[in-house]
Amino acid sequence: MATDGGATHSVAQQSASYVPRTAYFYDPDIGSYYYGSGHPMKPQRVRMAHSLILSYDLYKELDVFQPHYASMLELTKFHSPDYVDFLASVSVENYKVVSAKLPGVEEAFYLCSRVMTVSFHRYGDYFPGTGSILDVGGSAGKYYSVNVPLKAGMTDEMYVSLYKDVVAKCVEVYQPRAIVLQCGADSVAGDRLGCFNLSTKGHGACVEWTRSLQIPLVILGGGGYTIKNVARTWLYETAVALGKGAEISEEIPRNEYYQYYGPNFQLHLSPNPELANKNSEHYCNCIREKIFQHFVQTFGCSHNVADGETMQGVLKAHGFSVVSELADGDVVVVNSCTVKNPSESSALNLATTCRAGGKFVVLAGCVVQADVHNRALAGFSCIGVQQLGQIGEAVLETMKGTVYRCVAQRPNASTLTLPHLRRNALVEIIPISSGCLGNCTYCKTRFARAQLRSFHPAEIVQRVKSAVADGVQQIWLTSEDTGAWGLDIGLNLAHLLYEIDDALVATEPLTEKCVMVRIGMTNPPYILDQLPEICDVLNRKHWFKWIHIPVQSGSNAVLAAMNREYTREEFLRCCTALRENVRGIVVATDFICGFPGETDAQHAESLSLLENLRLPVVNISQFYPRPGTIAAAMKRVPTPTVKLRSREMTKAFASYETFDPH
Repeated sequence: MATDGGATHSVAQQSASYVPRTAYFYDPDIGSYYYGSGHPMKPQRVRMAHSLILSYDLYKELDVFQPHYASMLELTKFHSPDYVDFLASVSVENYKVVSAKLPGVEEAFYLCSRVMTVSFHRYGDYFPGTGSILDVGGSAGKYYSVNVPLKAGMTDEMYVSLYKDVVAKCVEVYQPRAIVLQCGADSVAGDRLGCFNLSTKGHGACVEWTRSLQIPLVILGGGGYTIKNVARTWLYETAVALGKGAEISEEIPRNEYYQYYGPNFQLHLSPNPELANKNSEHYCNCIREKIFQHFVQTFGCSHNVADGETMQGVLKAHGFSVVSELADGDVVVVNSCTVKNPSESSALNLATTCRAGGKFVVLAGCVVQADVHNRALAGFSCIGVQQLGQIGEAVLETMKGTVYRCVAQRPNASTLTLPHLRRNALVEIIPISSGCLGNCTYCKTRFARAQLRSFHPAEIVQRVKSAVADGVQQIWLTSEDTGAWGLDIGLNLAHLLYEIDDALVATEPLTEKCVMVRIGMTNPPYILDQLPEICDVLNRKHWFKWIHIPVQSGSNAVLAAMNREYTREEFLRCCTALRENVRGIVVATDFICGFPGETDAQHAESLSLLENLRLPVVNISQFYPRPGTIAAAMKRVPTPTVKLRSREMTKAFASYETFDPH
C-alpha cells in the first residue's frame, strides 16, 4: 500500500483540489503458497486480509493494482545474480524448509547512507537473535541503522510513546523523502510466536502517527502467525491509512473467511491482562538516551570516551547541567584525540567554530596533553588527560573570561573513583590503566598518556560491581594497551580477568541478565605468554568472544621500523591460538598503509597476511605523519602510492567472506 503525503510544495501546488491518493497492491496468487503443516508462515493470511478489505468496502477508496512478477533483471537490482540463479534452479523435489537467520532489510543497507533503517523488535534469546542497540551500521552507513530492542509483554501506551519519540528523532535528523513502514502483526496480543501485548488500535496508532508526518508512505505486511489476528490488524491499518480508522465497524461483515473470527466476530483485539510487561519506564528511557546519542560526534577511542564520561560526572557534581545538544550549551568541552591528523583537526575546528559563535570553550584530551604549546591552542582554556578532576574549576574560570591551563605531566592517577555520567546507560567503560610500555615511532598518543600505570585491581573490580548494581548490560575494559595491564605492578592481565569473572559470577543471583565484558585493544608482545589463560576466560559465559590485536604491517622489516616489538610470526601465533581454542572468536586488527620506507614487496607481505588469516574486522589507515614523532622525519612514500595501497588492502578485505555460513 502506498499513500502520497503531499508533503512537497511542487505536488501541493499542482492543483488547488489536490487529494492524497492511496494505492493498493494485491495479487491473489500469493495466498496459494504453502510451506507445509509445521511451518508457522501461512500466506493465506493475505487473502483473509483482502477479503476483509472487500467486505468493509474499503477497496472503493483505493486505487487497486495487481503487481507484476519481477523479471530476472529486476531481481538483480537487489540480489546478486548468483543468488537469483540458485533460486531459479530450486524445484519442488529438492526444496526443503530450513529455520535460519536470513539477511534482512537492515543488512542490505548496513554499509550505506541512502536508507536509514529503524527496527522495533523483541531482543534476546529470541529468533533471529540480531538487533542489538549497538548495531548502528558500518562504513558510510554508520548511525543509519537504528535498533530498538524490547522485552516481552510490551503494551500500547509504552510502545506508541517510544515509537513516536524514536521515529520523530530519526525523521528530524535524516529528513527522508519517503517512509516504508513494515507492519509485522506478530507484535499483536495472542500471536502464536510473538511475545508483545499490543492491541490492534495500539498497532494502528503508529500507522496513524506516521501518516500524520505527511511524508509519502509505503505500508507493507510483515510477520504475524495467528492468521485471523493478522487479517484483523491489516484491515484496520488499511482503514487508518485511508483516514477512516475511527469509522470502521467493530462488527466484522460476512465474508468467505467469516468463521475464522468466531466466536465474537469482533474486529479489535484487546491485550492479555495476564501477560506481564517486562519493559520498565527506566529501560525505555535508557533506550531513548542511547539512540538519541547516536547522532552526536565523538572524538577518539573508548578510553577518550571514558574520560568524557568522567568529565561530565565531575561537572554534574559541581552543579552544572550537562546537555546533549551542542546548540543548548553555554560552555563547550571538546575532548580531543591525537591519533591521526583528521581527528585532531576536527576537534580544533569544532573548538574554533564554537568560540566564534560566542560560546565558552575548554579544550581537553590527548591533543592538549601531547603538545600544550601548539599554536592552535592559543587563547583556549586547556586541561590534560591527567587532570580530569579539574574540569569544574576550568569551566568556572573560563566563564569568568580567564584562559585556564592545567596540563602538568605527572604520574597517571586513577580516575576510577571520580564521578562519571555514562553516555550509554547500558554500557560501562572502565579504564584499567593509562599509558603504555611501547615506543612506536609513529605514535603521538604516548606523549599524552605517558608511561604505563596500571590501576589497582580492587578499584577495577569495585567499579564492575557498582556497574552491575546500576543495571548495565555490557562492560568494556579499555586502555592504550590492555594486554600490558599489571606488568608495572607485578601482575598480568589474566589475573585481572579472573578477578572480574569471579565478581560477575558472584553477582548472578542478584541480576536477571548475563552481564557481558569486552576486552579492549591489546598488542601482541604482552599477551603471548598469557594466551592459555586468556582463551580460558574468553570461553566463559560473561565474555564476548572478541579481541582487537593490531598488527599494522605484515612485514617484519616495517614492524622493526615502527618499533612495534613483535614479529609477523608472533602475531600469527596469537591469532592461531585464539582461533583454535575459542570457538567463534572474532579477531580484529589494524593495518597502516604506506609507512615511510615501505616497499611494494613489503606491502605485498601485508596483503598476504590478510588473505591468509581472512580476519572479519580490519581497520585500514593511510600513514599520517604526526608532528614530533620519529616517523614524521622519515622519507615518506609518495601519496598516490599510499592511496593505491590502501585501496588494494580494502579490495583484499572485500574479496573474501568474513564469516563461515556453516
